[in-house]
Amino acid sequence: MDRKVIKLGIIFIIILLIITVPRGTGSSSENTIKIKAFTFGAENTRIDNLVKASEQLNKKFKAKGQDKRIFVESENHIGSWEKYKKEFIDRYNKDQEPDIYITGHENIAWLAKDGYIYNLNELKEASEYKDVFTTLWKSVKWQDNIWAAIQDVDVELIFYNKDKLRKLGWSNEEIHDLPERVLRGEFILEDMTNLAKRAINEKICTWGILHRPTNGQFFYMMAKNFDSYSIEDKQVIFNENNLKKSLEYFYDNAQNKKITPMDNSYKSWNEIYDMVLNDEVLFWYGGSYGMFDLINDGGASYDEIMDKFGVMLIPSTKKGEKPITISHPIVYTISNKSKYKNEIIQLLKEVSKPKYQVNHDIKTYHLPINKRSAKDKSIKNNEFLNSILYMLDYTTFLPNNNKYYDYSHIYFKCVQKVEQGEYTPKEALKHIKIELNKQ
Repeated sequence: MDRKVIKLGIIFIIILLIITVPRGTGSSSENTIKIKAFTFGAENTRIDNLVKASEQLNKKFKAKGQDKRIFVESENHIGSWEKYKKEFIDRYNKDQEPDIYITGHENIAWLAKDGYIYNLNELKEASEYKDVFTTLWKSVKWQDNIWAAIQDVDVELIFYNKDKLRKLGWSNEEIHDLPERVLRGEFILEDMTNLAKRAINEKICTWGILHRPTNGQFFYMMAKNFDSYSIEDKQVIFNENNLKKSLEYFYDNAQNKKITPMDNSYKSWNEIYDMVLNDEVLFWYGGSYGMFDLINDGGASYDEIMDKFGVMLIPSTKKGEKPITISHPIVYTISNKSKYKNEIIQLLKEVSKPKYQVNHDIKTYHLPINKRSAKDKSIKNNEFLNSILYMLDYTTFLPNNNKYYDYSHIYFKCVQKVEQGEYTPKEALKHIKIELNKQ
């Protein structure tokens, strides 16, 4: 073969190699950071916001001449909280865990205690998190450390059917003033129960009061409303007499007054939504997220819900005292094993900005986590969200205690049994004491 041809061929191969072979830090594969994020449920903006925030970060990297790019790979778990938790632990033990684990704030205690997640104290001091509502930091604190970035916040509240109140003889002014009367401690839980009973007696509705069908923050909130028990970071306090009163509330509503179906906690969520939207109930213990559920799962429109229902805080059990609510922030945690902690912290700072927060709040009916977002015109123009912002002043949180789920499960099971009539409140209290002693 001609030496000239061979030489040209060799030159061509060298040029081809220069073009195609990755070159040190300039390699796109070496500078592509893939961050795995694990989420749950139908509220996809929790992940969508991370993706959009990563795109914005990439623009900033490019503008600064930094040769790296972040890509968020997301996976959405469909199933129970318990299965979601188990899935995370299984993957962690196999070194297949996500870099970002999106979860309820009450899981922080066991996640931190067992070394699954990374300490995020620096976030509280970051300028991007300076205007987070101060009370919200408590939700992500365990043993004096911050363990997560707050992603959103909700509040438990009561939807009341305005048409049913009119049929009970209430004027539009009285209906409008009901939330204020609750705030002043003039309209308390006993008044709500009696009104629900009257509505049943007068055949104005099928049921007077409905609550959520599955275990959740509502039951802990109701126990607190009766001063039944309090679980803090390192301490659990029970008041037997008040605990019995809280169980009597559920027992009386289902078994004696018959204003709550005795199988309330065995129904599906869709059954509850149908009963609420079909005008079968006067009061529904829902949540700010209930608007999202009624629209997306119940098939209602925003305007229909706003026309039909008013919302108020959960009345106090005592005259003259403040009402109560509870929030269940969903949070971003970082795996302790992640190789990209610094990049993820940058991502969490970016995603805290109002354009992401407000996008999530408007679409899923959650409340802003910071003052900048609360002032956004989209929040101000949303009648529902703007009308319930004040409820954050009355909120409480689930305890960041690694035994919370055990206590919660015991209490919920007893609520089910007293509503069904399988236990009297006294028998339920005895069962709780036995189970707690085992714990």
